[in-house]
Amino acid sequence: MRFYLTSIALLLIPLTTFSQEIVHLNASWINLDLEMKWSDRIDLELSQSTRFNDFYGTFEASNTTFKVAYELTGWLKAIGGYRYSYRKKSRKFNRYQLALQAGTKWNKIKMSWRTRFEYRKAISRDNQTTRLRNKISAGYKIKSIDLEPKIFAEYWYTFDEPLRNFSKYRMGISLDKEITDRLDTKIGFNFDSDLNQDEQERESIVLIGVTYKFKSKKVTN
Repeated sequence: MRFYLTSIALLLIPLTTFSQEIVHLNASWINLDLEMKWSDRIDLELSQSTRFNDFYGTFEASNTTFKVAYELTGWLKAIGGYRYSYRKKSRKFNRYQLALQAGTKWNKIKMSWRTRFEYRKAISRDNQTTRLRNKISAGYKIKSIDLEPKIFAEYWYTFDEPLRNFSKYRMGISLDKEITDRLDTKIGFNFDSDLNQDEQERESIVLIGVTYKFKSKKVTN
């Protein structure tokens, strides 16, 4: 565990930066997810996320995301996805993503790493963004109460001019609670910060989520 926390710290060292102006924001995300195990190797996920400013204030954004994950080996998955995003003032975006996700267990601690390539394009406007995101996380399942605390760290690299540099990082903690075999709930807190930009936004975000899981008849295990 000490090695893992050290790895998170080392990941964030290159991201240290200074900015001319810092803007502090507060927000909350409400997430509703449907997860389906389509077959022994294929998982499907449909999620709806809504963001509010100042934790419980005005509407800010809505995301609808569909993802397909394919198990390459027992510890590695390939994931493809599409997201439709709606922002205030009728700003709309399509986002496409491809990812690899690896996982393992060490002394009852679940650890995972994910690298994801994203391409986002505005609808009816000339605006596009290409990014690479890397994330490492760890969780420990307390079986007696079906509760799993988790921590993670993530950073973004933006390929587009004029930035072409690390553009953002995120750190977070969460608690996942299994209500039934099919229903999970989650509460978490994230801290986000822009990097290498003249105006730097820093966000404190509260997350509340509900996930419903089910299996296809094709699943044999």
